Amino acid sequence: MNTEEFTSLVYAQAIERGTEDWVEAIEATDLATATSPSWLRAHGLYSRLSKDDRAALIELLQQTSVDCISEIFGILDGTTLLVGAAKPMQLMFDGKAISGNLQDYFLWHHEQRVGNR
Repeated sequence: MNTEEFTSLVYAQAIERGTEDWVEAIEATDLATATSPSWLRAHGLYSRLSKDDRAALIELLQQTSVDCISEIFGILDGTTLLVGAAKPMQLMFDGKAISGNLQDYFLWHHEQRVGNR
């Protein structure tokens, strides 16, 4: 697997499927059995929003996820310093380094998908 394939799979799983899973979970929440206070607050907020505002919230959650994963990929690429790390990081797959351009490819996948909306 090369860097582009890896970042495409991460994007599909973490951003696309992750967002779908979150929306399905929040919409299917059984308030009678839900116990997490933060989840109940999130559900309350989500249920009060209009359809357009829900879409805006979902886009914000997606962008937050993109930003977090991009930051991690920057650390693995060596373009973002990890405070306290003694040496640069490197991601290996099947004995070969695939880090170096993870952040660039990941953000490219995001731009390709956002541009197609």
